[in-house]
Amino acid sequence: MKSFNRILAILLCILFTLPLGSCSASNQENELIDGDVSMLPLINNEILTIYDINNNVIGEIEHYGMIIQTEDSIVYTQLPDGSTDSIDEMAYYRYVLDTKENIKLGTVKNWSYQNSNKVYVNDRLYFFVATDVNDSQERTLKFCEVDFKSNTMREIFSDKGGFPYNAMALVGNHKIIYTKILENETRLMEYNVETEENTLLKSFAFDDDGLKGETIRQVSSDENTISLLVLAMQSEDQVALRIDRYDHDMNYITSIDVTSLSSDPNELRQGVGYFQVYHDYVYYENFSISRFLGRMEEDALKQVAETDYNFSLISSAFNNFDKTLFYQAYTKNNDIYCLDYADGTLKKTQFHAPDEERYSLVNAYTDQNNHLALVMSYRDPDTAEFLEPRLYYIKLSDLEFSA
Repeated sequence: MKSFNRILAILLCILFTLPLGSCSASNQENELIDGDVSMLPLINNEILTIYDINNNVIGEIEHYGMIIQTEDSIVYTQLPDGSTDSIDEMAYYRYVLDTKENIKLGTVKNWSYQNSNKVYVNDRLYFFVATDVNDSQERTLKFCEVDFKSNTMREIFSDKGGFPYNAMALVGNHKIIYTKILENETRLMEYNVETEENTLLKSFAFDDDGLKGETIRQVSSDENTISLLVLAMQSEDQVALRIDRYDHDMNYITSIDVTSLSSDPNELRQGVGYFQVYHDYVYYENFSISRFLGRMEEDALKQVAETDYNFSLISSAFNNFDKTLFYQAYTKNNDIYCLDYADGTLKKTQFHAPDEERYSLVNAYTDQNNHLALVMSYRDPDTAEFLEPRLYYIKLSDLEFSA
């Protein structure tokens, strides 16, 4: 098993601008990537110009890494000094689209990583930030809140030694469930945004040394249910995945075996970036190459669309139980998909920069008001010609979908 710190160092170097999510800790970790981290490249902010559907410039941000779309703003991270060879501090900003204001929210010292899970509720944004990941004694996971009424950011609580890839989801309108990864145990916790109380809901035992037991890979919630994606191992090669479903009061409903997601035990062990269960529809995306979009029918999964490793969920801090959006990254077609839960149809459209068709979708975000933030870029593989990245802020209604 390769060093956890080595894995994290490489991930932070080349991957944390991609939509990553939760996985398990210690020996529960996967061998995500390997390589020489002795020579790390210089890290720089980039200028991201914001355009509307008609290619008019409507704003600009200087950012590095994370982007989260909210009701009227874009929250993003920025290197305070603009350029560095080692990140030890990260600033958080809010760009208000109507007023074009860039408002500083706060700074995290010894910043290392922020995963893709986030929740927006009651004018507040919640997410986890990991600090000091290369120091096993000091590594800390911080649960942070951004208050959009006061434009402030605060740390609500922190866990020394906390694992960066923990999961979280909104239940109803005031509860956040999240995982707490401990040595030989995974706890499912609940945070009440009104009372600020934490409650233990459930725990799973895992023998790190024997690679045996159960752990939560990801969590999801819709109007009525909570779904836990549970990894169960008897050994390194005896691996199973299942979805356990509960009501909002954590009364058990049912379980479905989803080991059929992959025939490769290593793929099943992988950390999971996105997991969503709405109205019996399931989306699964791990840190490796596995993607699945389908529906639970009795005790089996039925695929509703072909997916490859460039297929991904359009990231959101909101629960939208009417539809879910997906996109195809790094392709010429720039396909965008809409899964409508009312009739079960999957529709598709394409989006191209009006003046330059070489631009490809790199990342995509959405809010609860049917707006899209599409990050596009291009680099020629032969000549290394580079086009400056753009962010298109458009309405979903600007796009014409067809079955």
